Amino acid sequence: MYKLLAINKYFLYKFKNNLQNLRVIFAGHNINSLPIYLQTKDTMVYTNQYDYYLWLKKILHKKVFLNMLNIPVYYNVLIFFWTKNKRASVILFTKFASNLLYNSDIFIIRENNNGIKSINNINTFNIIFYKIISVRKCSIYRAIYKKEILFNINDYWEFYIFKNSIIYNLSSIFNSNKLDLGSKLLITILQSHIQGKVLDLGCSSGIITTILFNSIKIHKTKLYAVNKDAKAIFSTEKTLLINHIYNVNVFPSNLFPHINDTVNLIISNPPFHNGNGGQYFLNYIYTILSKKNKYTVFSLINNEIIILCINRKYYTYN
Repeated sequence: MYKLLAINKYFLYKFKNNLQNLRVIFAGHNINSLPIYLQTKDTMVYTNQYDYYLWLKKILHKKVFLNMLNIPVYYNVLIFFWTKNKRASVILFTKFASNLLYNSDIFIIRENNNGIKSINNINTFNIIFYKIISVRKCSIYRAIYKKEILFNINDYWEFYIFKNSIIYNLSSIFNSNKLDLGSKLLITILQSHIQGKVLDLGCSSGIITTILFNSIKIHKTKLYAVNKDAKAIFSTEKTLLINHIYNVNVFPSNLFPHINDTVNLIISNPPFHNGNGGQYFLNYIYTILSKKNKYTVFSLINNEIIILCINRKYYTYN
């Protein structure tokens, strides 16, 4: 499923005999299958993507982690995959660099070189990186860990207030310091008499779940909040906790496979702006929708509010 990309093949060729006696951790974005092939004394992999986590865990088992705060040990080598979201990269890199031992090796791998050319200007790191490989718009940087890097998750939380609720977000999440238009539109059509089992699909900061909890007859409603990104799950849990909202089922899921029950309502603001992704999403939701309700999903796709009926008719509202 996840192939070994060209830049990682080059890394494997260059360093396959250098890391056999060292403890190595992989972190970042688009790690693919490199941890499977690189021989080390001990390998650990952190990912915030649930689908990749499930795939790799079948191969590396207990060596794969989804929660960045639960990394248990220190290590000698950090192989970090830089993301196109520079802020997300800074947060993740700072966390994993803080677990390095003195004189440890650091490798940063970046496809398309986006956002990495200014890496030596990031004061938080206090590290000098040297480009050692540059091929086909991809690059690998290397550094030696000499000065201590401290990490405190509280330095990266952002929040805003909406309807007397505090909405928390890690600062790398989309629209982390304000309510995005899609969620705002969805909130305006929520009805106070919603009952049954409700799924917040792609929960992000937990804003939809929070508004649902505060506005509906909660004693007759069961709420689920899911996302495939561990940072979003972490943010939703933080939002619910700070607003004293309990008894909500929050868990990672790649779309619907890990929801074992049908639901009466799905509300979602999926990241589809064009192409076939939106249609696939709408067709697939029938696998877990209950047939007892007339209206079963609110969603924002291509800037339109969509109300989907159980008879597969679509109603759109601009």
